[in-house]
Amino acid sequence: MRALPLAALLAAVGAGVTYKLFPVADSMGKYPAKLSRGEAIERARTLAAGYGRDVDGWPVWVANNRHQRTYEFLRTAPDSPLSRVPHPYSYVVVFTRGPMRVTVELAGSGAPVEYWFRDGRRPDFMAAPLTAEQEKRVLADFAGPVNSPFYRQIGSVSRGARGHATTWEWRDEAAPELIEQLEVTSAPDGIRRVQLRSELGATFVQRWIAALGRGGLRAVVLPVLLVLVISMTNALFFPAFARGHIRLRRVLALFGALMAIRLIGFFAGSGYGKLQISGLGPAPERLLQALAVTAPVLFLFAAMWSVGRWMMRAAGSLERWRTMDALLGGEWWRREVGRSVACGLLLGAALTAIPIGLCAAGLFPRSDAQTVTPDWLAAVSPAAIPLSYQLPWDLSAIFFLFVPLASTPWGRRRFPAWARWTLAAVIGVLGMGLVRSLVNDDAMGNFTTGALLAAGFAAIYWKLDLVAVLMADLGFWATLVAVYFLRQESPALRASGAMTAGIYGSVALAGAAAVLWARQLETKPDEEVVEIATQRETFETEFAMAREAQQRLLPAIPARLDGFSLAASCHPAREVGGDLYDFFRYPDGTYGLCVADVSGKGVPAALYMTMTKGILAAASRDAADLPALALALNAQLHEAGRKKTFVTMALGRLDAERRTLEYLRAGHNSILWRRSAAGKSEYRQPKGVGLGLTGNRLFERAIEMETLALEAGDVVVFYSDGITEAMNAARELYGEERLQAVVESNAGLDAAGLEREILREVREFMAGEPPHDDMTLFVLRA
Repeated sequence: MRALPLAALLAAVGAGVTYKLFPVADSMGKYPAKLSRGEAIERARTLAAGYGRDVDGWPVWVANNRHQRTYEFLRTAPDSPLSRVPHPYSYVVVFTRGPMRVTVELAGSGAPVEYWFRDGRRPDFMAAPLTAEQEKRVLADFAGPVNSPFYRQIGSVSRGARGHATTWEWRDEAAPELIEQLEVTSAPDGIRRVQLRSELGATFVQRWIAALGRGGLRAVVLPVLLVLVISMTNALFFPAFARGHIRLRRVLALFGALMAIRLIGFFAGSGYGKLQISGLGPAPERLLQALAVTAPVLFLFAAMWSVGRWMMRAAGSLERWRTMDALLGGEWWRREVGRSVACGLLLGAALTAIPIGLCAAGLFPRSDAQTVTPDWLAAVSPAAIPLSYQLPWDLSAIFFLFVPLASTPWGRRRFPAWARWTLAAVIGVLGMGLVRSLVNDDAMGNFTTGALLAAGFAAIYWKLDLVAVLMADLGFWATLVAVYFLRQESPALRASGAMTAGIYGSVALAGAAAVLWARQLETKPDEEVVEIATQRETFETEFAMAREAQQRLLPAIPARLDGFSLAASCHPAREVGGDLYDFFRYPDGTYGLCVADVSGKGVPAALYMTMTKGILAAASRDAADLPALALALNAQLHEAGRKKTFVTMALGRLDAERRTLEYLRAGHNSILWRRSAAGKSEYRQPKGVGLGLTGNRLFERAIEMETLALEAGDVVVFYSDGITEAMNAARELYGEERLQAVVESNAGLDAAGLEREILREVREFMAGEPPHDDMTLFVLRA
């Protein structure tokens, strides 16, 4: 409850600062509109009637244009007399009836900029000069009685099937490169087109081009960010969905809600009118095309949310996503939901002061805020603008992908905290700075506002939840819309601004009422199931971490060494295993190699394997020969295992210079030796007992060592019983005969190729059956 008064106070301060500084900080706020959408339609209708086109009852569509080049001129030469007509934005009002179309463009100041009548039935028309009455009317409408004397006629020429063109010109004596021209195209049936345009000299054009160039970074970085977001979403969504971690019902529920909101904003805002104007009249198929383009974007947005929820569930941190689940489940009237909605809207209003305040302070030379767009003026209902203005791609990338990714066990396992959160912060600054682009043509200004806004939204997320962040984004745009309309000169526009503020203020009040009188969210059975699933996923993640750590204990084997090729691999049957292989160097320059198998399976065997690896590493540094090493291993394992756990091991010592292999077998599988000169293979099985089963006195009597003289092409295979005891669906064992056969048939391969062939043959024999024991191989080829 304490959060609401604080949010209300911050909203009052932020909205007050925005309202006060908007006219001096925002590029659109400096040039207020003098007529509303309805007034623009009436003025356009009156102008068309004056030129003989009665458009009463015709369908009408309204859009807006922004003229960045004109804005650069107004900012550079505000005292020029030619600045009385140009405006950085204009209304485009289009009346249509069948093939006939009347277009009237009015500057935001209310002055006409263009009139154009087209008849699709007769695209070509004859030329006819202007009459004196027509000339007087055009100058009165487009130049005004005060400025008409400054225009002088510079041309009157027939263009045949394109009508008769009459041109007037007004030059600024103080700046000869500034020219304003008025061109009229006339026909026997009246005036067809009137255009008022400003011609800027090279100096102004260069400044305009330079202004466009300052925003070039956005065009480079944004596509890269978009590709990154889409790639990450696809890479995470489809595997998670295939494994059942993502419910399609939730994704479709969010997609449906987004589509409904988008349609409301599309029809009530300026989107549909703009579509009809671009489509030359009503065309339902164009609407379907627009929806077909929008639907995949909305589904991607829903998929990003589902991916983020799955990752947060895996991290056991669904608390901040709980109200989002409640909203999608239809639980609107709940205390937590009301708090998120009310506080989010209010804090979003507070955040509007960031770009406005920074630009008003003059921190970015020749740049001002660009928080609003002229399209808003053409909206049927300004209150619908925040619903359709833009999807919060910056927020979704941060809070649906990168924050969950940084919170998952996978992320915590691979990257330190500072790296994870630095990456999330960089994406936040880039995304929020460039996607919103709230400072006009200034990269540093956009990065600064992006950093502050990202910090603000992050604070809302950590203090409240995900719904509060999304509502803050809605409150951000709603406040800007309300302030923009309240700051216009037209009473009708100011009334629209007041209505917008009232609607979103009422939503915030409804949220506050829910905090006071609604019930809290209840823990549902499916949330308990989610908690169990979360614990299971946590265990699976921890096992994956243990498996990875265990694999890292296994040494990297050189592919070639002093004329020998080597290869080794270990594949646990479960998350972790009890097999190991090792390869190390003795002080005298010979090499030790082994394959071992700990009795038992799972976590106990894995822990004992880790201990065995450590004992082997320590004992190999001091052992004089193989029997001494085996005795040292047995003594320590016998003491540690207390006869309850033992280790079988095939242990070898390779003298690459003498090309000999000494080996002993401590209760392990036989060693397969393929003799190249003889063209045959055999299993060698010197006697031996498992490590840790007896004391050293009995162990020393039971152990036997052999030496193999290796010739070029000879192969020695160390393996664990997971290879020879692999089973198929008929419960048949792979066996030593099959292993011997695959070695015989592939004896010409190097060690790595032979190791791959053995594993391929074993898996082909298993035919998809899960392994019941770890499979470990060490292949040595002379």
